[in-house]
Amino acid sequence: RRVLFRSQAGAQWTPLVVDMASHTPWIQGAAERFARHLAAQSLDDPVCRLATNAAGLVRRQDAVRHALARQLDHTVAWDECQDALLQARVGAVLEIGAGSALSRQLTRREPALPVRALDDFRSLAAVQQWLRRWGGD
Repeated sequence: RRVLFRSQAGAQWTPLVVDMASHTPWIQGAAERFARHLAAQSLDDPVCRLATNAAGLVRRQDAVRHALARQLDHTVAWDECQDALLQARVGAVLEIGAGSALSRQLTRREPALPVRALDDFRSLAAVQQWLRRWGGD
């Protein structure tokens, strides 16, 4: 990577190569289309609280719809999300989505908390087994 600019205070700016401007206003149109798509889907309330970037911990399907669409075009506030999880004294955390970066960060912060990502598992049966072991809210 090539440094684009360095300030006298030591800050530097480097262009990032990304496929999509996720979590930025640049994809607001996609977030709005996704919100309309979610509104047309039949969803049950989650069986446990879901930690979201956009709405904190949610447990009702209308809040899930709102949070899923909103977090597409809003900055990730992972520190606040981690704080909410820890303040709620959750028993375990399963990261849903691509990758495992967030679950690794939470594990470094709270090593005793059972934390995994979907990408850690090879099968749905393995995910279900982990959830049965650490289930609850």
